[in-house]
Amino acid sequence: MPTLYTPLGPISANKVVKKLLTPYKRGQITSAALFGYKVPEIARVLKEPKSTVQDTLVKDQLREEGESLPRSSRPKE
Repeated sequence: MPTLYTPLGPISANKVVKKLLTPYKRGQITSAALFGYKVPEIARVLKEPKSTVQDTLVKDQLREEGESLPRSSRPKE
């Protein structure tokens, strides 16, 4: 039987923490796409997941200077 969740219990060290791309890495992705490279090629060369490369290219027009977009959070009361 699996262990049950206990409130305020110890946090597992197996939790995956997502890392943010640096503006430099985003620039590499966008410039490679401008030179005609396909998403799988960019992902293989830069050793990033294809989904990361694809999402970066889709959201590129929304960013200023390659900085991260603000994340949504819980509304303040």
